[in-house]
Amino acid sequence: SRTSSVSARSASAFDGFWDVEYIRPHIQDVDIYVQPSISEGLAKTLIEAMAYSTPIIATCSGGPQEIIKDEVSGKIVPIKDPKSIAKAIKELNGDYKYANKLGESANIFLLRELKIDSTIKKTLEIYKTILKVRQDSLLLYSLNNYCVKNRQSHFIFGTSAPRPFFAGIKLH
Repeated sequence: SRTSSVSARSASAFDGFWDVEYIRPHIQDVDIYVQPSISEGLAKTLIEAMAYSTPIIATCSGGPQEIIKDEVSGKIVPIKDPKSIAKAIKELNGDYKYANKLGESANIFLLRELKIDSTIKKTLEIYKTILKVRQDSLLLYSLNNYCVKNRQSHFIFGTSAPRPFFAGIKLH
């Protein structure tokens, strides 16, 4: 349902802040979905646009680039850069085949990668990693306290990235 070229001023509206339930029918009817956030997590409205195969333009504001691959499943533009947003809108408005390809790719990614079971699995893996870092930190803390309490010379250091580890040297 991509329409012919019209001015952005006559074809756009900003009605304020609304819940996704109110926005859903509007996302379904637009030709291009633009998310010009300065800071954003995983926005439900992006997922809604992906579900309707709507071409997306989003700012590089955190969450969007986690699910939108620039030039593959949407356009990622710099934050606080209205000229880049306008350029992306003009590009997609002038090339419907490309815009449709981006929207379809976003929908395929959504159906393949953002299914509830895979999302739960990935979330659990993140929690396991966090718990592992916490366990390693507690172990390091305990070893350090043991050495201090027993008046043993020690040198212990640790890190949590990319995989937690610790090393200790006991000096006598």
